[in-house]
Amino acid sequence: MGLMLALSTLTSAQEIGTSERSRIVENFKGKPFYIHFVKDGQTLFGIAKIYGVSSDDLIANNPELKDGLKTDMILKVPFKDSSVVEEKKKPGPVSKKIDTVVESQPAKPVNQITYEIKRGETLYGIAKRYDVSMDAILNANPGINSFRAGSKIYIPVLNQESVIISTPSPITKPTKTVKTEVTKPKPAEVKVADTKTTVANNGIFENPSKNTSGQYKVAMLIPFCLEDMDSIKNDQSDPKSFAFVQFYESALMAVDSLRKQGMDVKLYVYDADRDEDVDKTRAILQKREMADMDLIIGPFYARCFEMASKYAGSHRIPIVNPLSKRPEITTGKPWVFKVQPGAVEEMKELAGFVNTHFGFSNIVLVRPDRLKTPEEAAGFKAEMQLLYKKDNKSTILRECFYTAEGIAGLSLKLATEKPNILVVMSGDEVFVSGLLRNLDQVSGNFDLTVIGSAAWEQYKLDINSMMHLKLHVYSNKYVDFSNPAVKDFSTKFFRQYNTLPQIKDYGFDGFDITYYFLSSLMKNGRQFGRQSEAFKYQGLQNYFHFHKLDGGGYENMGVIFYKFENNNLTRVQ
Repeated sequence: MGLMLALSTLTSAQEIGTSERSRIVENFKGKPFYIHFVKDGQTLFGIAKIYGVSSDDLIANNPELKDGLKTDMILKVPFKDSSVVEEKKKPGPVSKKIDTVVESQPAKPVNQITYEIKRGETLYGIAKRYDVSMDAILNANPGINSFRAGSKIYIPVLNQESVIISTPSPITKPTKTVKTEVTKPKPAEVKVADTKTTVANNGIFENPSKNTSGQYKVAMLIPFCLEDMDSIKNDQSDPKSFAFVQFYESALMAVDSLRKQGMDVKLYVYDADRDEDVDKTRAILQKREMADMDLIIGPFYARCFEMASKYAGSHRIPIVNPLSKRPEITTGKPWVFKVQPGAVEEMKELAGFVNTHFGFSNIVLVRPDRLKTPEEAAGFKAEMQLLYKKDNKSTILRECFYTAEGIAGLSLKLATEKPNILVVMSGDEVFVSGLLRNLDQVSGNFDLTVIGSAAWEQYKLDINSMMHLKLHVYSNKYVDFSNPAVKDFSTKFFRQYNTLPQIKDYGFDGFDITYYFLSSLMKNGRQFGRQSEAFKYQGLQNYFHFHKLDGGGYENMGVIFYKFENNNLTRVQ
């Protein structure tokens, strides 16, 4: 439903160009290359023109082009840009470049072994097994352009002292940096809320280090999975390497927006681990520049974030977890910011909303059975009891286990003399659809309002049922595609990247998270945590209202409530 609304607000695809260079630059065989993702409608000549190279250059570096250019192919494009320079430490005006840090040069090999690639293996996996870099293998095999099953390659065996140490201590060898000029997008402007409220000092921000240069350094650890790019097939759907590309792309738009407002920021972007791996993250934390960061965003996965958060705490650097709801992330770590509210926090906000807007109604908690959502149900009931006691209300909270009781049993718990508020705790689309259909059939006998989670908005629910039942949903994130700011951002994102920002691909999360934390950093420095409780932020998708936990970090308590009316979800103020 949301995507259809977004499409109707955009200009036609014919009006939107496809002439932007890739933002990703990686080293192969010791040379930098753009990593270009072929878009629908692009030609070999057009791509060559974008990067200022010849068609022959593209074919020479991508032998698969001899079979023709296909949409979603991944091409290595020679980097012919005078902006590739070694990083120099000197003050200057606001930076206009994105700094992408690449690995240091590998140690010299003392021996080589011959290895036959087996089916399903990737270049990254082979490099990891033998504890060498992919670049070292590429350099040892200059005549090989395709690493496929059955191919024989040389693998350099490194000196023992070249193996990466396991403890995350800063490295002493300087790291080379590839600086790539970024074509400035024109992102949607989101104003930063102004607040004069001051929150007492607490945690790590009591004595933050001063940034005397005026320039802020921000690290993003994003799982691009670039090591898998050599094994991606043209017909492969949703390869891991693309999972967080939109997060990165929209984050760049946020950075550009803040630079236009005067922020001097140097952004370091790293390819971090996915799932349970930690090797790349450990190597990133060993980099010399990491200790000087003013803010770290990511990593995205549990083991990596645990390692990075310990590092951030030891260096007094605020760190942001973008995705996890796990409460232990912030326990005892006052430098950690958790973007996604946990179940306990959501239930507190839900209870407060119900008490404020429907305090004297008949409240019925509906669950499939006793085994489903026990913690959420217990949290909601406990919070409601506290609110009832505080407000001296005698309202009784009823509970229905619908699978066993059915619509007949639920009807017995409904009131005819006052409104009924049904708080439904289920994320099962089949269960929710059936429940709403049956409730709609008895809605003529009762005044009903149904409250569910924002996941319901993605379900194929009957519109008439949603209207009759006065459906409400709650979430900390929701994209209103009728919002002019969202329309503007979506159009500019399309023009910049030739695709729409997708909710499932974090196309709005990247902008909101980056904009909120960098604007907080720009306004208050590393001590921005002290002001976070007074700084409420309504972004393109996310609502942020951070609360400092006793002895721990910062939890987002931002939950918004919407109601379904006139075939749209409208925020309840």
